Amino acid sequence: MLVADKLLLAIEGIHMSFSEFGYAMNQYQESTFF
Repeated sequence: MLVADKLLLAIEGIHMSFSEFGYAMNQYQESTFF
């Protein structure tokens, strides 16, 4: 499920700007691993 969530987030990232995608990934990783 976690892999599917990351894949979905990566697909969404394609439609975002790079800065927005980087921010979303950072927020996602912090909420998941910390």
